[in-house]
Amino acid sequence: EAISRTAATDGWLLVLLGLWSVAGFAVILERVHSLWNIYEHSEAFKNRILAAIEKGELQSAAALCEASTVPLADVFKRGFDVLRTNPAKLAEAVALRRTSVVQDFKRWLWLLGSIGSTAPFVGLFGTVIGIMDAFHSMSQAGAGGFKVVAAGISSALIATAIGIAIALLAVMAYNYFTARINQLALAYRVMSEEFILSLSSAVGAKKEAS
Repeated sequence: EAISRTAATDGWLLVLLGLWSVAGFAVILERVHSLWNIYEHSEAFKNRILAAIEKGELQSAAALCEASTVPLADVFKRGFDVLRTNPAKLAEAVALRRTSVVQDFKRWLWLLGSIGSTAPFVGLFGTVIGIMDAFHSMSQAGAGGFKVVAAGISSALIATAIGIAIALLAVMAYNYFTARINQLALAYRVMSEEFILSLSSAVGAKKEAS
């Protein structure tokens, strides 16, 4: 009876760990797809916008921002929108939108962190239940030995091993994405400042010419 209870508990724990592993893989694949070559695409987009601004083609540059799917385009688009209504707030508006865009890069990372920190404890919980049932069986039978204990905890150790494996993958992926996003955040800050300087210079030159 105790062994059957242990098997049932391990079954539920394995289902839970299986769901967490699927969720973790889904987050990893989604973030890899979203962040794939994003720096290269953003850098190329920035160069196109700055080239258009230097030529005085502000409307053309704004149209490029409207049509592009690069996250940096949303930052630059906000800059063009504010330039038309309140040029004094250009730098502040661009910085706020950049923060929002970078924050979106971190989507679902909390789930990876949660999986990495809790999966080992779920597996360990299975081991504890297995040991408790094994000792319960020993007290019921009035006998001990390796054979009695092994039957109760061998399957529980599988859950522990799976939990540790899932946690390792989740933590490594979380650390990688965190470092990657920090690099992108710095790059987006530099690109945004280049955009503000270029746009401000173009507007100033246009006012002087008029």
